[in-house]
Formats: sequence, structure tokens, C-alpha cells
Amino acid sequence: MRWLAVAALGAMVTIGCGPTPPVTPRAQSLPEQRPAAFALDVLVRSPIASTTDLPRALRPGRYIVDPGGVLRAAVGAGATRQTYPTHTRQLSSSQIEALWRAVRDSGFLDSANPAQVDDPDTLAGSTTRTTATIEVFGLSRPVAVRVALDRGGATSIAAEQLVDELAGLAWQRDPPVKAEAPASQP
Repeated sequence: MRWLAVAALGAMVTIGCGPTPPVTPRAQSLPEQRPAAFALDVLVRSPIASTTDLPRALRPGRYIVDPGGVLRAAVGAGATRQTYPTHTRQLSSSQIEALWRAVRDSGFLDSANPAQVDDPDTLAGSTTRTTATIEVFGLSRPVAVRVALDRGGATSIAAEQLVDELAGLAWQRDPPVKAEAPASQP
């Protein structure tokens, strides 16, 4: 009987001393109001040569919002990571807050987001689809995501909405809606 008690005690110790489960990183605690050093750098790449008929969110371009609220924008096929756009406009505090809320609520900053990349400078442009590389600064660490703008999920939709907001702030317009020809009647 004594051997049974020792065996049971040994089993309890073995089970209790097993490997500890891995600790999953917690999502960064995100403030309601934007951090003082909040900044954005968004690069949109498109494989389409003529982009004038594309919605403004899908056109190639680079948008930079610095911590002081200066928006810099360059739109067109020549916009690359090496492009440093000129001063486009000074954003109001409420416009910067709206951009912060869009980023905060998008899921881009979630440490489990599979779209996050370690080094956006090493990414080659896609030759088959329109993508956005979104870098967020001013938190405990910079965060970068690369997203296909194909409306293929919540992250893609949020990225397209953010780019559309930035394009609107940079006074970009969508192409005019083309009227459809009336259907012929027999």
C-alpha cells in the first residue's frame, strides 16, 4: 500500500512539474488619444501601369504624416520608399486624431497580426497586386504591416480605408463615375 502512495505522489509531482505553457505576447496597450510622437509612413504599390482610372486608395503613392501633423504626399508610379514627398498640408488636431483612431482600431498594431513585417525596407514590390506598406511610429516600438489591397479581409479593408483617408487629405480625387449606356430595347 505504501508503494501505491509513493507512486501516486510521484505522478502528481511529475504532472505538476511539467513544462510551463508558453507565454503569448500581450497586445500593446493602445491609448485612446494619439501618442505625442505618432507618425505614419504609407507606401502604396501597384502593378497597373496607368492608374488614373483607379480609385484613389489603389493608386501608387507615398503618404507621410509627421508628429507635428505635416502631411507629405506623392502620388504616381514614381513614388517609392526613396521618395520624400513635399509638404502637402498641415493637418488639424482632429484630422490627426481620426488617423490615429483608424490605425488603432484597424488591428495593424496587434502583435498577432500576420501582416506585420520586421523590416519594410527589404520588401520587394509586388508585381501582381496592389499592396500597402504601413509603418506606425510613436509607440514603444515601430510597427509595419504589408497588406494586399484586395478587400480580402478586415486588415485589407482597414488598410484601403486608411489610404483613402490619406489620399483625401492630400486632395486626391476618385475618377468620375462613368455613366452606363442605357440598355437597348427590342
